[in-house]
Amino acid sequence: MNLPAGLAVDRTTGVIGGTPTTWGFRTATVTVTDAGGKRASVSFTLNVYF
Repeated sequence: MNLPAGLAVDRTTGVIGGTPTTWGFRTATVTVTDAGGKRASVSFTLNVYF
């Protein structure tokens, strides 16, 4: 994912966390795959303001 500096995704929980060091807008797409190989995706915009 293209997150603002200072933010990261926890690969175990999927939680976006951290302390952003820059402001801005980022568009991200999250894709998940289940055990049967089925995939689903969603796109969203993350807005960071100070």
